[in-house]
Amino acid sequence: MYWCFHCYGLNPEPSGPCRHCGREVAAPDGISFDQRLIWTLGHPDSDRAVLAARTLGARGVRAAAPRLAEIAVDAEDPFLSVEALRSLLQLEDPEALRPLLTELARSGPFVAAEIAREALQRSGTPNRSLAE
Repeated sequence: MYWCFHCYGLNPEPSGPCRHCGREVAAPDGISFDQRLIWTLGHPDSDRAVLAARTLGARGVRAAAPRLAEIAVDAEDPFLSVEALRSLLQLEDPEALRPLLTELARSGPFVAAEIAREALQRSGTPNRSLAE
């Protein structure tokens, strides 16, 4: 089975119209490895998404930062949220992420909230600012 590049629907063939959305199953020509990793962040198999997030941070793919930030806040999978946040912190200065880190520290999944608090403390944000 093959995942549709557009809707993640499963298909019996690696190319041709997707049986779910009707678009081309295969990835567009010329897509880079890093772009495939960014695509994988939305994969329904959360293990694949977590590995993609980890790899994007390790590779220093700054183009992934907006998507990682979105996932850090909105992921239904707390493990993916944590990995997206860790990778984002590898790519961006915590000071630039202050609003996102503050939001996560206040209301994010438990482990993501802890990572956000630690990043804020390392960047010099006092604990009292999180209570405001």
